[in-house]
Amino acid sequence: MLETAPAKGGLFFMHIPKTGGRTVIRHLDQWYDGAVVEIPTNEDIIGNAGWLDGRVICGHQFYPFRDVIGGRPNTLVVLREPVSRVLSAFRYIERKNEHVLRGDFDARISSLTDFIVDREFRFHSVNMQVRMLGSAADLRRLVVDYEAGRLSALECRRHYHDALAAEADVETLERAKERLRREDVTFGLTEQMDEFVRSLARGIELPMPQKIYRANAAPAWVDPRATRRQVRDADIELARHENYLDIELYSFAVSMDSGRSAPSVRWRTVVARWSLAVKASR
Repeated sequence: MLETAPAKGGLFFMHIPKTGGRTVIRHLDQWYDGAVVEIPTNEDIIGNAGWLDGRVICGHQFYPFRDVIGGRPNTLVVLREPVSRVLSAFRYIERKNEHVLRGDFDARISSLTDFIVDREFRFHSVNMQVRMLGSAADLRRLVVDYEAGRLSALECRRHYHDALAAEADVETLERAKERLRREDVTFGLTEQMDEFVRSLARGIELPMPQKIYRANAAPAWVDPRATRRQVRDADIELARHENYLDIELYSFAVSMDSGRSAPSVRWRTVVARWSLAVKASR
């Protein structure tokens, strides 16, 4: 493990689904072998304490999970062009037979439009990047209430899910933008993943990866008889219309990214803080 590995809970990779997060996790694993812990998704974290000693915590959790971790962890996040992300999420469930939502998907979803307007699947298809990064949910209070016995695991999971399912609005968008500006948040773009990984390597002062690892969490189309739903122009237009907040956030992130003359400078500052934390914990 690197000497610069963060102290317990020192780094949180907030993995927004279908943004190429497996690439980031793979490289974090290479750099911090043994320190990386992948945590359960959203409300499934309730009742699971196996991640508590992790130094690098990765998972599909919303930004307020930082308060559950405690200590204001340095945070990584990757954003993706919103319509591409929605289409990728749609195809992912369509192709993954063992997905927890596959039964409901096959029963109710015959098009991308269905995926966008369906009450359950809107969680995955409408402004998810703004909701994850801009959420104001008090997740720490829910966890504390569960640990104190004031909520059962079932009650806590339900409240946790409901808090994260809240629709995004302009206020949520502004919180998301403000968090991207934070000194302890480092972001990249799926469309520039190679440069993002290399900038992290430069910041940690490691040899540059000879090859940027690529992974697609969705399985390949192995059954030629499998139903592949057609995507129409009207579906794409609806995805664009419904994800207008994500589109604005992504445009904001692109403008911030293009204005960064040295993307590794912030990362070096982060690593310096890790080093101090590691020395203090010895």
